[in-house]
Amino acid sequence: MKTILKLSIGIFILFLFLTSCHKKDKYEECQDFKMTTKQYAYAISNYKDFNGYATFYRVNYEGENLYLIRLTELNDICLPNDRIYFITNNLEKGKTFFYEEHCDYYIADYDAIIDIYMPVPNDTVNNWVVIREINADTTLITGQFNLKMVRRDENRIKDDPMRPDTLYFWKGWFRAEYEKRE
Repeated sequence: MKTILKLSIGIFILFLFLTSCHKKDKYEECQDFKMTTKQYAYAISNYKDFNGYATFYRVNYEGENLYLIRLTELNDICLPNDRIYFITNNLEKGKTFFYEEHCDYYIADYDAIIDIYMPVPNDTVNNWVVIREINADTTLITGQFNLKMVRRDENRIKDDPMRPDTLYFWKGWFRAEYEKRE
């Protein structure tokens, strides 16, 4: 009887050890998210292609309800790096939004902004977003974009001397999920 009890306890301890040993680390959790998410954003660029994830949410800015579409590149443990933001006052399928402002590209390393780019002034030919699809309950949108961005502060020291002062994003595409914010 004592042998069976010892064997049962040993098997139980072994079972606990085996089941608790492999918890997913942040990298594995991030890879799972990247493989299963419906969010996606991509654009070809003259510096490095943008490959990230997309969300959108409502913001109240100076008493006006606006939509902010956020495209974010993630590092290996899903912390946000570079980001593209578009702000619009409505989501209208098929409408083209031209940008001379209310659109930025942030070069970042998680919570530290390294550089900021803004749309080239008076160049709406190259700075636009089109909402292509909106689902019935407005929780998923798809769209396309092109951007021509310049550094906001030309005197700021670059972290990468190879990054041009003007960035182009061509054939951009996103699929964004609504992010509820309180």
